[in-house]
Amino acid sequence: AIVDSLDRSIVELLTRDARMPFSEISRVIGRSTSLVKRRVESMLASGEIPGFTIAEREGSAFEGTEAVVEIFCRGNVSTTE
Repeated sequence: AIVDSLDRSIVELLTRDARMPFSEISRVIGRSTSLVKRRVESMLASGEIPGFTIAEREGSAFEGTEAVVEIFCRGNVSTTE
């Protein structure tokens, strides 16, 4: 996918605040909300933006959050491998 300066501006703003509304992004970059929405959807579809994530502050109530992970092996693989 071709990424231009407009896409870079959008990603820069989303990097600072991934929850920033498209309307706010459009106000900052001087383009329409529908254009921003299309650009973000296009970058998501192409994998240029693989997704959105959150960061937690040190010492937050979420510290120590755990996850359960399942691993599937094909063929005859021992569990130690």
